[in-house]
Formats: sequence, structure tokens, C-alpha cells
Amino acid sequence: MVGMITVVIIMGIALIVVAWMMSKAASRTVQAHGIVDGDVMYSDLNPEKVEKPLFSSRYRLVGKPDYIVRQNGDVIPVEIKNTLADTPFENHVLQLAAYCLLVEEKYSTRVPYGYLVYGDRKQFRIEFDERLRERLMETMQEMRDMDIQAEGPVERNHESRAKCEACSFKDNCPARIG
Repeated sequence: MVGMITVVIIMGIALIVVAWMMSKAASRTVQAHGIVDGDVMYSDLNPEKVEKPLFSSRYRLVGKPDYIVRQNGDVIPVEIKNTLADTPFENHVLQLAAYCLLVEEKYSTRVPYGYLVYGDRKQFRIEFDERLRERLMETMQEMRDMDIQAEGPVERNHESRAKCEACSFKDNCPARIG
């Protein structure tokens, strides 16, 4: 149990560091893309106000969406990606789903969808339905199972130079390519 709590804390710290490192680039992206309409309730991209991470003890999950907006009475997480994409990447969809879950718990409301906004001005509305919720739960369980089985440090799982170049940890990663 202590190991799981440590993993959650480390994941939370990593998310905070990543969010901080990306805030300046993401702020430019927000201005260029005109984020989805709605009243901004939370912004992790505002350098003048540092938002607290959302935390769920129920799901042992922590995270900081780039934005939370109120849109037509719904509370909606928005995640900005500087990547170009014709369709949403699976890992981004699952990250957004995790934010939907956190927003539901924080604001005691059902989150029907969230938005992924990519660097090429494409916005994708991702429905947070039961199918996506189940995929998220299965993925989180797989991650926890992997942590229990892991022996030694986690290693890079790809051979893509482009992926390393786009990574926010590239300057401090001993396993980066190039």
C-alpha cells in the first residue's frame, strides 16, 4: 500500500513539473487557437495563478487539466497539445478521460465530454461515456499491476527520435535518443 501511495505522489509531482514546463508554450497555443467557448473556472496555464492539482483518493489519481470551463451548464476539462494530429492520440484521450473523472469528483457533477486541442488548430470533443470510463479504469489497473511487478527503473519504451524531441523531460532523460 505504501508503494502505491508513493507512485501516486510521484505521478502527481511529475504532472506538476510537466504542466509548469509546458505552460509558456501552451499559453501561446491557447491564444493562437481560441480555446473552446465557455467560462474558465480553472487554468493551469496562467502564470500569475498556480492552480492546485485535482486529487481523487477514491481512484488514487491526481492531475492538472490545462483548463476547466463551464459550457452550457456542464463542467468540461480541456487539454492543450502542441502536437499536430488528424485524429486524437489514444494516450491523450485517456489523459483527458482521467481529467473528466477528477473533475466529476471535484465538482460533484457528471462530465459528459472534454476537449483535446492540438497545435494545428484542430479541436476534438471526446465523449466521456461508459465505454471510455471503462477503458480508463482498465488502463489504470494495468498500470498499477505493472508497478507491482516492476523491478528496477522504468525504461524508455520506444525508438522514436521525434518522440524524444517532443518530450518535456528530454533535457533530463538519461535514455533519450540523440
